Amino acid sequence: MAHFQSKDLVLRLVVSGGESADGRLYAFVQPVLLPSSSPEASVLKNFNMAKYRGENAGDIVLIGQGAGRFPTASAVVRDLSDVVHGRREMMKPGCVRVAADNTVCSCRYYVRLPASCADALPFTEKELDGALCRGVTEALAVADMHARVKALRESGAAVFFAAMEE
Repeated sequence: MAHFQSKDLVLRLVVSGGESADGRLYAFVQPVLLPSSSPEASVLKNFNMAKYRGENAGDIVLIGQGAGRFPTASAVVRDLSDVVHGRREMMKPGCVRVAADNTVCSCRYYVRLPASCADALPFTEKELDGALCRGVTEALAVADMHARVKALRESGAAVFFAAMEE
């Protein structure tokens, strides 16, 4: 965190979703590095921020207090239990499952990983510091980046990554 602060950046967990120009839907959650001057940087503790872009309304931003650590955790467990047991009470009868296509979104990523794995990603800039490598990748599709990080972690590598807000 001190490294990010020294570069005037903050780290936030961001949910993104929408529709691409050709009608494909995308939805994902990932850590994102943002300038400390961004509106998201002012959202602290158990507050949440939702940003929507309406076709006719433009940008809409809502900020409010979240449920907090334990209420949120219990709600997530309850939702997962409902999914596992096939309960769909919260969904309208006509609701259908649609697969997200996270190949339609791309961004550059800040990555910290073992130096021995530095060639596993297409870095545009990187810094080797002993056994660690820190760097920024070229723009990668979200689905591709998440798959690459998953494979690295499954091979035993400790990897941190965050999308770069640009």
